[in-house]
Amino acid sequence: VAANLLPPPGIDSVRNAAFTAEGELVVYGYRRGEWGWYVRSGAELRRVAIPADADPRWSRDGSIAYARRRPYFGRALADSILHVQRGDRARAFALSGRVTGIAWLPDELGLLAIAADDRGVSTLHRVDVATGRIDVVAGGLDADPAWSPIAVDVSGRRAYVALAGSTSAPAQERHVPGADRDLDIYEIDLASGARRVVVGTPAEEFAPAVAGDQLYWMRTETEMSVAVLPSTGGPLREIVAGAMLPSWRPDGRALGFTFGDFRAGDWVLNWEGGVAELDASGASSGPLQPLITGWHEDFGPVWSPRGRWIAWHSHRSTTPAVLYSGPGITDDIWIRPLGAMANDTAVEVRLTTGEHEAGPPEWSPDGTRILFTAVRDHGGRRRSYAGIVTILTITGRPNRKAPPP
Repeated sequence: VAANLLPPPGIDSVRNAAFTAEGELVVYGYRRGEWGWYVRSGAELRRVAIPADADPRWSRDGSIAYARRRPYFGRALADSILHVQRGDRARAFALSGRVTGIAWLPDELGLLAIAADDRGVSTLHRVDVATGRIDVVAGGLDADPAWSPIAVDVSGRRAYVALAGSTSAPAQERHVPGADRDLDIYEIDLASGARRVVVGTPAEEFAPAVAGDQLYWMRTETEMSVAVLPSTGGPLREIVAGAMLPSWRPDGRALGFTFGDFRAGDWVLNWEGGVAELDASGASSGPLQPLITGWHEDFGPVWSPRGRWIAWHSHRSTTPAVLYSGPGITDDIWIRPLGAMANDTAVEVRLTTGEHEAGPPEWSPDGTRILFTAVRDHGGRRRSYAGIVTILTITGRPNRKAPPP
């Protein structure tokens, strides 16, 4: 089994793989200086005649359907064009929104495609390959707006997709840490568009697949908590469930942290920064208190040595976002005075601009400088670096940022 996980001979590196309808293994790999889709034909490797950034699905007659995808912080976003290639013939079908999932229907004369618009609302379409006709099967779907695989039963009457709910929710709900928005597997009637839950648990269920009369899917369960234990040894004590990345307040009587669950469809949009007060024994003396809140991802606070300021990393956006990356979203280090209200964005000071994967911040012992790491493009290749921002301790405004090396 382990040998089968290695790149095939002639391929230097593999990032993805797929099966054709006949069961041939096709790999997305790096060979002779370029990425592409490759299949072994006898003793030879043959490159499949589709773009390197295609996300392909094969039919039994060898036709290939795909959307072209671009990087999306570890995942990918497709464009709005569905491509179908039959031998030397190719057709393109324009859909409204990003194509997030594709599946051939059993008759192989048509396809199902799900696409998400800029509000995060997804629509399931039926595409007739021969005539070019596109019909809406079901609209207002609350699917993952970045990646939403589709499965079809053998009768061609039902499809299966992962949804957070039976109807789409407002964008602002994606940012609520405790919202019940884990993905479940829904069955959609392809004649009526009616949908019902067939697999629903508190975990994340996604990526459905059908083989014969069996339905398969993937499940992810996550558990995290912030805990303390004596430095000299002793029992561990949980302080906050559902939190991570703790930081001490200088007086040792409070812990900062990041809280918000991992939701596949709202990836980290719901993370906020919080604080928990501790008593003299190190036990929690009160409930979780939100300290840093706003649209999109916020990490927990890091206190200045004298406890006057807090610094944090944020992807703060000006309006409710539906994707991890998009217009108006930052990726920077911020500070504000400690006494400010959690939702008082007027006193927040943005210390950096235009960074990527910035953070976490670290204060100098005198409280005048903040150290952070980030990533920049250097000749087309991303390289990490450490940056320093000197602040004016009266106003919190940046005085100077050391340039990347």
